[in-house]
Amino acid sequence: MSGLKTIESQLQRRQAQLDELEQRLVARIEQLDLRDRQLQSDEQHVQRLRGVLEQLQADSTRGARMPLPPREPAALADSGVVMPAMPAVSAPSISAAAEPQLLEASGPSQQQERLCPVTVKVEDETILKGHTDVVRTIGVSDDTNCALSAGTHGTMRLWDLVAGRCLKSFESHTEIWSVALSRDARQAFGGHEDHTVRLWDIEEGRCIRSFEGHESTVRSVCIERRGQHALTGSDDGTLRVWDITTGRCLRTLVGHRDRVVSVCFNNGTGLAVSGGWDGALRVWDTATGDCRMDLVESCRVICVQPCLDMHHLLSGADDGKLRIWNMDSGRPTQVMNGHVGAINSVAVSRDGRFGLSAGEDSTIRIWDLASAQCLQIVKAHNGPVTSVGFKGSLRKVVSASSDMTVRLHALKFVYQPFA
Repeated sequence: MSGLKTIESQLQRRQAQLDELEQRLVARIEQLDLRDRQLQSDEQHVQRLRGVLEQLQADSTRGARMPLPPREPAALADSGVVMPAMPAVSAPSISAAAEPQLLEASGPSQQQERLCPVTVKVEDETILKGHTDVVRTIGVSDDTNCALSAGTHGTMRLWDLVAGRCLKSFESHTEIWSVALSRDARQAFGGHEDHTVRLWDIEEGRCIRSFEGHESTVRSVCIERRGQHALTGSDDGTLRVWDITTGRCLRTLVGHRDRVVSVCFNNGTGLAVSGGWDGALRVWDTATGDCRMDLVESCRVICVQPCLDMHHLLSGADDGKLRIWNMDSGRPTQVMNGHVGAINSVAVSRDGRFGLSAGEDSTIRIWDLASAQCLQIVKAHNGPVTSVGFKGSLRKVVSASSDMTVRLHALKFVYQPFA
């Protein structure tokens, strides 16, 4: 009898192994089907691009001009663009105190003002040292020249991006996964390992309010542009909208089936976006808590950022691809390849024209979002790049890495008029 029981046990283990193998084969077949559909989509996209290129070449031969939409000077300043004057047109003088210094053409028609980016260069790099562990996240202030970085051991550092020095350092009692810096750099919002969210007074270096409600690690935080509300995403699969003044949870957004690792307000629309390990990008109505749209990826979504037009999203995933999504149709309009391994962080310039991506391959890539072209690959860190952000008014990119450093990359966007 003992021999029969042994044989029966072996058969059961064998059957379990066969069942697991069958599940793996089914999953692999599904992956191949998705890849086949993606290849077909890419092929159609290439054909469309070829058609557009042929049309542009034909237009260029005929001397045609395709005017770009007018852009406000403030938006250009935020993008960090250096604009040479148009041929045969004198540029107006600019105050030496103006920042950034832009050379703007005067007099030509809208068609003559068409400019085409030809190069993006990294002119200078500054290494900001002080962290003694992995620098996991960076928050950049909109209205000041400051950024806040946080390490895995709970150390936070406030940096002056002009002088390239640390202004203040303070400690949290628990591991930090994400920080968001207020526009005036006086307060910071942090997501912690102990399931809490904390509001920090930067000047005093102390926690002034704790927000409780999440049931697991808080992976992502975001502060609304007006500074009244905050948004958080957690390993418990939920998002929460908070009143920063009172610390009260206004709404819990439920729908993800796995960790929520990236959240962001789509400022000015009353909407928020989230990305999760369940492969879903979700668009939420923060007033009602309803999910307006569910955009499905074939892999884990790690980071997401709304574009300036409020109708598109930029996402990065663990398959190393960036995607631009149309929020109206719910479909990706562009798929951008280049990174080897997961993309950890994305950012969009204030004018909406340029995108940043940071990856496990230790690189930062700068993208023209209109053409989906990679303009520059920055290889600076000695480990995976964990977080990245624009500081357009200084023409700088800020990045953090597992190599325990924060780095400033001074960029030069050179534009040339069409001949």
